[in-house]
Amino acid sequence: MLKQRLKSSIISEPDFRKMDVNPEWLQYSFDKHAVEEELQRIQKKHRKLVEVESVQNGDSVTLNLVSAEEKYNRKDLTINVGLGLFSKELEAQLIGRRSQDITDVNVQGHLVNVQIVRILRNIIPPLTDAMVASEQIDGISTLAEFEANVKGQIRDSAMGPNLYEIINSVYEQTAEKGKYNLVQEDLDLLIHMELERVRLMAQSEGLVLEEMTEEQIQERLPVKSYEEFLTMVTSTNRRNLPVLLIALKHAEENRFSPVSEGYEEYIAGMVQSFPGLDIEEVRQRIDFDNYAVKEYLKYFTEEVETYYKSKIQEV
Repeated sequence: MLKQRLKSSIISEPDFRKMDVNPEWLQYSFDKHAVEEELQRIQKKHRKLVEVESVQNGDSVTLNLVSAEEKYNRKDLTINVGLGLFSKELEAQLIGRRSQDITDVNVQGHLVNVQIVRILRNIIPPLTDAMVASEQIDGISTLAEFEANVKGQIRDSAMGPNLYEIINSVYEQTAEKGKYNLVQEDLDLLIHMELERVRLMAQSEGLVLEEMTEEQIQERLPVKSYEEFLTMVTSTNRRNLPVLLIALKHAEENRFSPVSEGYEEYIAGMVQSFPGLDIEEVRQRIDFDNYAVKEYLKYFTEEVETYYKSKIQEV
């Protein structure tokens, strides 16, 4: 198991809640229109056509027209008032008139006798808890819960880039401000794990990581050469090793540990994402501890995110 495999240890753990985080990363602007749009989206699903007494813009009106001009000599003609698809001039003269009214109007110089047969209007009812419940969103059955959920999604979306900066900063400060007994063998292990993962990805395309050209590397990685990639992986894991030690400690305190089912899903996902890889070879080269490293770091990242999200303020 990973914990027994690592030889490094924590001497003094810094409190991730007391890191020097840029105050601007804990602020976001709230888009109220986005919430209104989501509320209206549900409301519109429940709109109904209702027969009304007088014509307004947007109504669907059925008419009988009598005129010497053939175009305006129609029976049971239905028009949407305001769209201007039949006659803007005629539609404008319908506004305010009542159902069953019969009147003469002038349309482009032609006398037209108009009978209003029926007026239908799309009515959007006020949003209710029942409408929200009909959406069948897990854990949400009331209007208040739905609004809170939408606001949370908007906040999380707006804070996405900032959370990335927060996590990076906390990781850096965790490594710098704590005291650790770090063993080179552990760092070598983490570097090897990451290289094996990327080697497999290259192999799925018939490539060898160490032999890839500058063009091939740049298409797949944020570096220009294998040497640059190795430097990046070494630097990242030198920072991640102290964080991993803390993640293991917190996970143990909270009784969290990666499980074999998750590992099998991860391996199957690797094979699915990179066709051409043999699942047994993937298992051999990416062992359970390789998967566990990612899960423990993910666990600690979520702990940090949860705390700093609670500190985010709307501006």
